[in-house]
Amino acid sequence: MTAVASPPGLESKLLRRPSVEEVVGRNILKSPPGEYSSGVVAAMEALQHSMAQDALKKAISQRPSVEELREKGLIKTPAGVSPSVVAAMEALQLSMVQDTLSKQIAQRPSVEELQDKGIMKGVNAGMSSKVVSAARALQQSMLEDVLAKHLNRRPSVEELQEKGIMKGGNGVSPKVAAGAAALEQSMIEDALTKHLARRPSVQEVTDKNILKSKPGEVASSVAGAMEALQRSMVEDSLAKHLARRPSVQELADKGILAADEAK
Repeated sequence: MTAVASPPGLESKLLRRPSVEEVVGRNILKSPPGEYSSGVVAAMEALQHSMAQDALKKAISQRPSVEELREKGLIKTPAGVSPSVVAAMEALQLSMVQDTLSKQIAQRPSVEELQDKGIMKGVNAGMSSKVVSAARALQQSMLEDVLAKHLNRRPSVEELQEKGIMKGGNGVSPKVAAGAAALEQSMIEDALTKHLARRPSVQEVTDKNILKSKPGEVASSVAGAMEALQRSMVEDSLAKHLARRPSVQELADKGILAADEAK
């Protein structure tokens, strides 16, 4: 028996054909040969297809209505208006906007007017655009150089922290440090409010002779001077009384003080 010759190129095509794993991975072959019967594979595909249809029906039932889409501006077509009419309306609106823009451009001031008003800088009559660009580039470079010098002279983070300008540090971000500072300030204010709420009234401190005069009635400096004057008058009166008191001998002569007590 003579062997049948293979068609030319068949062996090379067979060598290049993908493996079973590759066609299974591409979902061309549903399962490796011998793993499931064709009936089981068909049933699995039918089940998967049915599940996909069910999920699609649920998604379609949950989609918003045409009215909701119109309210949200997603559908431009008004009720009862065909899409072609809407397209013509949008084209007309766009044309009107373009016409308005053309009119505004036509009314814009000229370069000379902008130069006279100082709005356009560094453009002189007869100066080419290349020279103007070079001048602007030079000015930009000078500004960047000045900015770089200022940045080099700015204080470091450590210096700002030492001066209390920057609250962060030691692994704490400035935002967290600012929040902690705000919390501390709020706690201080709350404590101060509680102390102020518990402080005695003006009448109480006046009755206890702590406050010498009511606020607004006499200035504190005047009240202090009045208190000093009153104390001085009391001391003067006491000194006069002490100066006029009788001596021990006089008290003994009058029998107020016993003779043995006078010695």
